[in-house]
Amino acid sequence: MTALCVSVREVVKHYCLGKVIIPALQGISLDVAEGECVALCGTSGSGKTTLLNIIGCIDQPTSGTVTVVGKPVLTFTDSQLAELRNRAIGFIFQTFNLIPVLTVYENVEYPLVILRLPKSERKARVDAMLAAVGLLAHQRHRPGELSGGQMQRVAIARALVTAPRLVLADEPTANLDSRTGLTILDLLKTMNRQHGTTCIFSTHDHQVLRYADTVYTYQRRVPGGGWRTTMMVQLAWRNVLRNRRRTGMTLLAIVSGMTGIIVFGGFIEFAFVGLRENRSFARSWGIFSSINRGIPSMVWLRHIPI
Repeated sequence: MTALCVSVREVVKHYCLGKVIIPALQGISLDVAEGECVALCGTSGSGKTTLLNIIGCIDQPTSGTVTVVGKPVLTFTDSQLAELRNRAIGFIFQTFNLIPVLTVYENVEYPLVILRLPKSERKARVDAMLAAVGLLAHQRHRPGELSGGQMQRVAIARALVTAPRLVLADEPTANLDSRTGLTILDLLKTMNRQHGTTCIFSTHDHQVLRYADTVYTYQRRVPGGGWRTTMMVQLAWRNVLRNRRRTGMTLLAIVSGMTGIIVFGGFIEFAFVGLRENRSFARSWGIFSSINRGIPSMVWLRHIPI
């Protein structure tokens, strides 16, 4: 029987926004065998990234159990988790998470520096990986000088350069053109076949699904749609009720301001009508009204008698 690389049992993840609890994962169970290639397919906001973060030891669940490469990671200390991530897990982030002050070469090399590999071995690995993703000519550039697709390829090279046992990829082809995306998928599949690397992707891309041995269609287990909007409305309403005095003063200020605008507009209209109908009245108050193509203009005299 093939050993399990990842085992997730009844995982629940809730986020707290004030006093509002937002469910991200509800009772998720998942087994991934060593050397298996798995795709998580689902709508945006269904919790795929949250699940990858938990498997990748970046986040912890509210409840449930998680085993990664045979390790009960929920019992690990922060230093043990960091060691496991660096040696056994390669994470391809959707937001890249490159270090802006380092060059492309240095970003890819950085995990190897932490592993304390010899400089010659680091150079051989980095050069091979940059060549594989087509960025060898850009190795001295910094992330700010790259396109989104190029930064994605740097992130992929950095994740694979340590030859990890487990690769987690959050939308790995999201910022790539179709040709480059296929090249990256071929690279991941080659590592999967030659080195037995376990791969877990989250994706909306159907071409990624063809590279997977198993596809899980993942949907949020919360009844009804628009859960996020509902939570925001509930939170806003609670804030209104919690600060009734402030809310009342704000509404009073809004009503007063609107009333003032309406009254002022009415006064201006009344004044224009009076000026048209009674020029002598306007002169007696020190105001001239001149009509130019039916549009009144008002000019104050230098001296207004009291």
